[in-house]
Amino acid sequence: MDQQTYLNEILRCYTEEIYGREMFYMLAKQTRDSEVSRKCTVLGDLEAATLAAMDGLIAKYELSYNEKMFIEQGRNKGALYAERDWHELMQAFASVIDGDLLRMERLLDAALDDDREALEFLVAHEAALRSFILAELENKTASLAEAEKLLM
Repeated sequence: MDQQTYLNEILRCYTEEIYGREMFYMLAKQTRDSEVSRKCTVLGDLEAATLAAMDGLIAKYELSYNEKMFIEQGRNKGALYAERDWHELMQAFASVIDGDLLRMERLLDAALDDDREALEFLVAHEAALRSFILAELENKTASLAEAEKLLM
């Protein structure tokens, strides 16, 4: 991966985390299901932790982005998702999570030594999100186990 692609991918992942954080928090706020709200709050916290892990990369490479835009888009999507059936939403997430995880693993494979720790957390968080989605689709009770472990 060339340097510009590497930087573009870091920025893309970072802005996706802003979007995801806002989406999960809005979904938690607007859903009528208290258990879904709790789960989405944990997932929003995981997205926030991933952002914190990546903040140093954004500063190091002086990457710029329109934070307000990603916040607004995430909140709007979260509000829309609050109206959807939970199982259908998890099916929709399942249809894209493997591709997202693979893209992040490729970024980690290309990581410079100084960037590895942040990108390892990025990959671990996406793997935890994948685990959550699959567990929810199988109606398992401990669907948040991997996410909560990363937040400790």
